[in-house]
Amino acid sequence: MNIQQRRLLALVDYTQQSLRTRSRVVSNVADHGSFLLFDHQALGIDGLRLNDGGPDGDDDIWLSIPHPPPPGVPPQAESPWLTPWLNVGIAMLVAPELAAEVEGSALIAAGTHRDAALAVTTLAEAADPVVEARARVRLADYGFRAEVESQYSRYIETVWRPWAEGERKRRRVSQLYVKLFTLRQELAGALTEGQLELVWGMGLGVARKAGAGYGYPLITRLVDLSFDPETQAAEVRPRDVDPRLELELFAQADKPGIAEAEKAAEAFLAQAGDSLSPFDPASYEPLLAIARGFLDAAPAAVSPSLPADAADEPLHISNAWVLFARPRNASVALQDLERFREVLGRLDETARLPGAVAALVTEPATESVPVELPRYRGVSASYHERGPAEAAPSQDLFFPKPFNDEQAHIVQLLETSDGVVVQGPPGTGKTHTIANIICHWLANGRRVLV
Repeated sequence: MNIQQRRLLALVDYTQQSLRTRSRVVSNVADHGSFLLFDHQALGIDGLRLNDGGPDGDDDIWLSIPHPPPPGVPPQAESPWLTPWLNVGIAMLVAPELAAEVEGSALIAAGTHRDAALAVTTLAEAADPVVEARARVRLADYGFRAEVESQYSRYIETVWRPWAEGERKRRRVSQLYVKLFTLRQELAGALTEGQLELVWGMGLGVARKAGAGYGYPLITRLVDLSFDPETQAAEVRPRDVDPRLELELFAQADKPGIAEAEKAAEAFLAQAGDSLSPFDPASYEPLLAIARGFLDAAPAAVSPSLPADAADEPLHISNAWVLFARPRNASVALQDLERFREVLGRLDETARLPGAVAALVTEPATESVPVELPRYRGVSASYHERGPAEAAPSQDLFFPKPFNDEQAHIVQLLETSDGVVVQGPPGTGKTHTIANIICHWLANGRRVLV
């Protein structure tokens, strides 16, 4: 093994150790803490749509929730007999109560009483009950108390309670929408330093052992969260990656046969493709059967609840699903690094590493060597000034999206370097630039791994 290979092996070992140190097997999906939505919770939210095909019916939206309407205003009473006595409080979802007493001026303003200090001008005014404007009128002594209480009961039953139920539903939609909006910022790295991934879990396994509760989905698939630019609806779609059988929790217990279970799961997923759906338990039941056979688990009712604290309970696997956010899983990276390590161990000492890989373990150059950068048609003069005057004829630049000089310069560097690191804060166009580069390289007949 030559010096570059030994350095690369040391780098792999260091990275593996770092990932193991940071990774933590979570036994309860609720312990991730960032975002959690069980199937039974989603069913209680008005407006939330599951397995939605979109306007044209050909979209694959697993969950969508509309932009919530603005907060409602507690309804006022229409009856003039009730209005002066009704206290619509600040706590919007607490039922209004009747005041113990009111001023006479409130009764006069409502139109049910006339001011005792004013002279009567019409026969109709003479029929109205009289009250002094500054008098304090107690409901217990009020002559029309029965009418007020009757109007109050009718208002609560026919006006306030229907409004309060609608407002509760609106708040449930609003709370979930705000959580998803905040989660979208976290996923983009705008709020936290940690790297999160959004996961849709199927086949929830629950158990209790030695006083500790276990609850985690056995099957997971990464999903994307986006917001429709026109309707502002939050939408969750499955990513174009294979589902996984989650066995890390049991792998640490050195259970025999875990490798066989993972191989059986990989074989099934290779044939299943994109057919697995949390809304069709039959599509992933064979995976659950593999897990039950390996874990000696029993079927369970569709319920995300953990067993009671009183006693140990064996593992039960249900068809329940859960949408949650968690730190990006390091186990896949560890497996890739282990396979990479095995390949390194089989290399002959004379084998040369690919240029981009060798650059990671090669001492940097001590002298600056002039590099002739390629020229592209359709870019600004300032961009061309980066290259030498005697550069080769201009080439075609296949960028379907708008770009600036800095983004075009990245392609120049990629043509003359083994690797280029592009760094920038969120929202500065990194993903936009990657899309342009992919199109440019594919148009030139190159292969691209993303």
